[in-house]
Amino acid sequence: LYNRGLRTASEVRAFLRGEDAVVEDPYRLADMEVAVARILLARTRDETICVYGDFDADGVTSTVVLVEALQAIGCRVGPYIPDRVDEGYGLHLDAMRKVAGNVQLLVTVDCGIRSVFEVIAAAEFGLDTIVTDHHTIGEVLPPAVAVINPQRNDNPGANGPLAGVGVAYRLAQAVLRAASAKGWLSAMQVQDIEEALIDLVAIGTVADVMPLLRENRTLVTRGLRQINQHPRLGVAELMKQSDLQKGAVDATAISFRLAPRINAAGRLSSAKTAYELLRTTDLAKAERLAAELESLNRKRQTLTERAL
Repeated sequence: LYNRGLRTASEVRAFLRGEDAVVEDPYRLADMEVAVARILLARTRDETICVYGDFDADGVTSTVVLVEALQAIGCRVGPYIPDRVDEGYGLHLDAMRKVAGNVQLLVTVDCGIRSVFEVIAAAEFGLDTIVTDHHTIGEVLPPAVAVINPQRNDNPGANGPLAGVGVAYRLAQAVLRAASAKGWLSAMQVQDIEEALIDLVAIGTVADVMPLLRENRTLVTRGLRQINQHPRLGVAELMKQSDLQKGAVDATAISFRLAPRINAAGRLSSAKTAYELLRTTDLAKAERLAAELESLNRKRQTLTERAL
């Protein structure tokens, strides 16, 4: 426990008794109010929102979380996940040019904190930008409408090292609850949607090797419970491909069975395959996409062995 960052008797006691769970308040992150207001405005104006993600498991789950949450409140929204080989990580001018004609608001997940020049360019293309990220902050923040990052020194509350999907989930929670306050959703609907997304938070958090303490531990515990009791269709099919039964999925299973299959899509083909698997409600499509990820993962293993 000491080696995992629990250095005092009170910290150890809280960990073992489950008293280290945190109150889930999205507004402990700076710029949350501004981001929520801009998203609700986009919904009111019927603007199109692009959720710009990343091609690894954290980025894909982040993209799914925010797209599903924004669609739930009635937003017109779609994903953009860059190609690992042709585009690489982060915001790209060519990508923004592609979407600029049809999109008014760009929301990044798991990327964008160092994209100062790109955010300036986005404004020139007529795009407002909200950056959500968890990576190290540079000398200056990008001049976006809002920049949400747990590493900001001016966050209103103490925040742990969230994964990109953890940050996206906090924004999703804030948006859903604000929509409920406006009467667009009931409190019960908000609670159901938050719970329906928590499996993705667990997968992305573990896949990105975040420390499972305090906030992350709370999120992953809830997510594992969801996966083991009521997995979404795409996750259930991935579990079949991974020889995992309900009740047997823990953080190790995510690390060594589920996450590598999700990551294989972005590494050897297109991350959109993993995105579509996690979003689909069609059984035949889920079976086909899960089988495709299984094939890509086997190919990845072969290439790795050959390289070694």
